[in-house]
Amino acid sequence: MASNLDLSLPSHFPYISDFDHLDSTNSSFALYTLVELPQKKLHDLVTFLNEEMMKENDYDPDAPYLVRVPSVYNFAGKSLKDIVYIHIQMDKEIIPNSGGDCTGDLGWYPSAFIVVTNVEWEKYGLLFVYADKTGLYEFDSDENGEIKTNTVIAQQGLPMDQFFFKPRDPEYVFTILFNILSTDMSCAETKEQHAIPWEEDQRPDARGGVIE
Repeated sequence: MASNLDLSLPSHFPYISDFDHLDSTNSSFALYTLVELPQKKLHDLVTFLNEEMMKENDYDPDAPYLVRVPSVYNFAGKSLKDIVYIHIQMDKEIIPNSGGDCTGDLGWYPSAFIVVTNVEWEKYGLLFVYADKTGLYEFDSDENGEIKTNTVIAQQGLPMDQFFFKPRDPEYVFTILFNILSTDMSCAETKEQHAIPWEEDQRPDARGGVIE
């Protein structure tokens, strides 16, 4: 059972407008851990989270994965903020694309990731961390009606939030995560529909919330 987990977040996540012109449909969510997770349990978890996606792609080994484990993933003894900072710096594995409306394809989803906070993830759920511009306007107009960039987003970034969800079966996981990748549902909307309560035994002594 995990204890003394610091699940507090920075208030904002850097907004990189270039990502708006990249296709995230085939990108992967990064999976990090804040607890010591045995390799077999980690492998079983990744297999479980990708099962429906693999089925959709006829188990093609070259098909994109819904969830992957980055080279640096174990943050046991550290804080959620440490993961945020590493994720910001991560190489998003962008592949240039000269056709269509997008300039390239993202290998990693840039502004959201999944965290294991308890070895018994089947029972207590997984933590989904994200930055979302739902309800925010990237552009605004001044008193003369001229369009200008929203300086709040440009300077402060996107508000961060988090929620626990219960990965009850591979099809359910696929529905939640792929809806985000395909922009059918925002992260904020996903939280409204799929978040589970933060139970006391879910992350004992954890300090959650957002740091202003």
